[in-house]
Amino acid sequence: MKTTLFESRTPDIWITIEIYENSNEEIVIHGHDLGKRVEEIKGRREYEYFLTIEKEEIPNLTQQLNLNTKEALFSWFAINYSVHNAVSAIREKMEAMGINCSFSTW
Repeated sequence: MKTTLFESRTPDIWITIEIYENSNEEIVIHGHDLGKRVEEIKGRREYEYFLTIEKEEIPNLTQQLNLNTKEALFSWFAINYSVHNAVSAIREKMEAMGINCSFSTW
């Protein structure tokens, strides 16, 4: 299952943020920015970033949010984080809730 949290296209930048479950049953929030604006900031036209919530953390997360399924969890993310800064906002929320997650870039 993959859900798009945010997508925006302008002449200078294209931003896509998706949430999905990987083959390790972890939840991944994946951001992908493309375009001239990215090149001005990062020195290259493409930037990808990942926030990964480990499989072992998911029961704690769903319990704290009073949700019963991963589908409900994905819906919760989509309702609450359909914004351009979703990855950083989710990261802050997870840290505040005591949910371990990792952040990486490419």
